[in-house]
Formats: sequence, C-alpha cells, structure tokens
Amino acid sequence: MVYTVFFSRKAKIPVTYPQKVIEDMSLAIQRIADNEPLRQQMAAAALNRAAEFSWDNKAKKLNEIYRQVIEEWSH
Repeated sequence: MVYTVFFSRKAKIPVTYPQKVIEDMSLAIQRIADNEPLRQQMAAAALNRAAEFSWDNKAKKLNEIYRQVIEEWSH
C-alpha cells in the first residue's frame, strides 16, 4: 500500500493532487483505526516525540549551548 507524503520534519511538500491526498489520508486513517498495535506504537512514539519539547529538555539544551559558548570564549 502506498501513501502520499504530506510533510516531513524538515520540509513541506506541495500538494498537487488534492483528491489523491484525501484518498490517501482516508486510507491511512482506516489503517490506523483497524490496527490496535499500530495505534499503540504511534501513540507511544508521539508521546516520546512530545517529551523532547518539555521545558526541562529545552533548559538542558540551552544550558549546554551556554556552556559551549563560555568554553569557546574562555580559551
């Protein structure tokens, strides 16, 4: 089964055939609705991805950037 790619993390892909996109989206939704293990896997992956955007993670990344800048400027 082939699905139209709607977007990726880095770039959006223009939609040139709206009807094809609608049909592919419908098939993808049906596939997820009919497949409990897939739903669970996707839900877990979504939660893991969302956790990457927590305030704690952003603060840790920002602190690491500050540490690197300070280290570079102190030499």
